[in-house]
Amino acid sequence: MTEYQLFPDIRLVCGNRPVPAGRDELMICCCVSGICEYRTGEHYCYLTDETILAFSRGAEAAAFCSKDFRGLFMMIASGPDNADITDLFGITKVMRDIIQNERLVYQADGSIHNLLTAILAGADKGMTSLMRLKAIELFMLLGENAPDRKNNKKTKRTADFLCSNISEHYTISQLSEIFKVNVTALKSNFKRTYGCGIYSYIKRRKMFRAAELLMQTDMKIIDIAEEVGYSNASKFANAFSSVMGVTPKHFRMEHNKSAASEKRAEQALLRY
Repeated sequence: MTEYQLFPDIRLVCGNRPVPAGRDELMICCCVSGICEYRTGEHYCYLTDETILAFSRGAEAAAFCSKDFRGLFMMIASGPDNADITDLFGITKVMRDIIQNERLVYQADGSIHNLLTAILAGADKGMTSLMRLKAIELFMLLGENAPDRKNNKKTKRTADFLCSNISEHYTISQLSEIFKVNVTALKSNFKRTYGCGIYSYIKRRKMFRAAELLMQTDMKIIDIAEEVGYSNASKFANAFSSVMGVTPKHFRMEHNKSAASEKRAEQALLRY
């Protein structure tokens, strides 16, 4: 993890795992590769190269990411002392949008990808001035493309329902009937709220749940597959690899190896 102080009240962290924001900071999360799951309360959302996530200082965000994840995280101090900076660089609207919501999901288009690539290039070369310039451009784009927050109560209920019934399979038509909402509206509202389609969303939740079980239990992989709604081990392995970047077997092996290494280090420290 590498941290840069772009401005007195704005810091940037680049790395392969999610980072927490300070108590009085807003956080904007950008993904370069892989996928990261965030939980705010009982709600899940996913950071990919198609989305940018923003959290207010009041959001308790727990995060878990795939093995190939790489991200950029901007933390903005939300106290009164940074008013001059936000006014000067046009960040005020973005901050206000974030503060008013538990979390926001922005769509990441080609222009945003170009900015993220430029910020990473600046980080690799130690060019702080370039990172500052591109960060300002990113804030301007986000301010011009604030997410639509209308009509998302049923959308959140739909997502909660899917996460609570993770071993079941529901079609969009069935969900439309359950929540009494038009199919087209359900699909479009869901995409605006979570940054991905319904099927992609529940697939990701299933695979992250499977990853938790692989790390925290000794359950057989086929039993974990059934726990998240897959009766075919091969299909489960393919689905898991497409989201997490590695097979379930390899994921568990790497986790066990890492856990054993950390335990040896702790024991060595105690002996010392």
